[in-house]
Amino acid sequence: MWGAKYTYGVPIPWGVTPTPDQEHTRCMLFWGVNPLSTAPTTALRINRAKARGAKLIVIDPRQNKLAANADCWLRVRPGSDGHGPEHDPCPT
Repeated sequence: MWGAKYTYGVPIPWGVTPTPDQEHTRCMLFWGVNPLSTAPTTALRINRAKARGAKLIVIDPRQNKLAANADCWLRVRPGSDGHGPEHDPCPT
C-alpha cells in the first residue's frame, strides 16, 4: 500500500489495482501476457492506442496476435528470460 504512492504517485487502497493509462500513453510494454485473449477491455484500449500512434513492445516466447501486431516483438527463449532484454533488437 505504501509503495503504491511511489510507484503510481498516489496511495492505493488494499485490493485495488490501478488501470494503466493506455488512453494517453505513447508506448506500451507487455511481458509474457496476452490481454487480447484474457482481457477484452484492455485489448480495446490497446487497439485504440495503436490507432493513435502509440508504440507496442511485446516480450513473449509465443507469437500470438499481440506479438504479431507489435512494433517490436522480443522473442525470449524459455529459460533465458531471467537475463532480460540486454540488447536492442528493435529498430528505432
